[in-house]
Amino acid sequence: MPSLQKGILILLTGLMDDPNYENESEEATLMKTFNDCSGELKVGMKVFSKDEAYNLYNEYALRKSFSICRGNKCPDLNGILQQCEYLCSKAGYCKIGSIGEVKEFNHLETRTDCRARIRFTIDNGIWTISHLNDDHNHKLASSEERRNSRSKRKVLKAYGDVITSMVVASIKPTQSYNYLSKEIGPDYVGFTKEDCYNYLHAERENLIEARDGQSVINFFKRKQVEDPMFFYSIQVDEKM
Repeated sequence: MPSLQKGILILLTGLMDDPNYENESEEATLMKTFNDCSGELKVGMKVFSKDEAYNLYNEYALRKSFSICRGNKCPDLNGILQQCEYLCSKAGYCKIGSIGEVKEFNHLETRTDCRARIRFTIDNGIWTISHLNDDHNHKLASSEERRNSRSKRKVLKAYGDVITSMVVASIKPTQSYNYLSKEIGPDYVGFTKEDCYNYLHAERENLIEARDGQSVINFFKRKQVEDPMFFYSIQVDEKM
């Protein structure tokens, strides 16, 4: 195990230090946007893409201890985007079903119809803040809640590669996450155990899709012909 840990650390360090690493520009852009806003947002500030607009408000929100979600989009008659909003994640209310409706799961409603939001007006590729409401009708997040806010969480490719390598080495996803959290620090790993499982699930789906799911089924059929005791079952969803 020590040699494996050493190898994982080398992989992690090498990926993050590689000048051609694809997430480096993404993180650099995000931090530049964050630093350029000088701590506050104001009407008239400009950015130059949808990603920059989202990152600008998301980093501002994380610093102010709330999370965000995407809001309304307003295209013109030709379908070209003219306005775009990002909202506090507590915007709106959950739709109330019929009285006799029985729900399989009852989720705790956390939204408060908060009206805090930002609106960008887009003209010739320039995104300009045209409206900003920074008044929240709820208590802002604690440091623990801020660390785990949905709009902050993301599995960077470097961390995903480490998790995948450890799982291939027969280490459970939970142990992989705990190892990363210990080495990097829980405040800096940037995602939860649930995100770890979701990442691995998405990677498996992409792998099966890339290699053609039918070829996997054909392999199982051949194995069953060779060995009558071999058994397999397949569960499909709406994508298959």
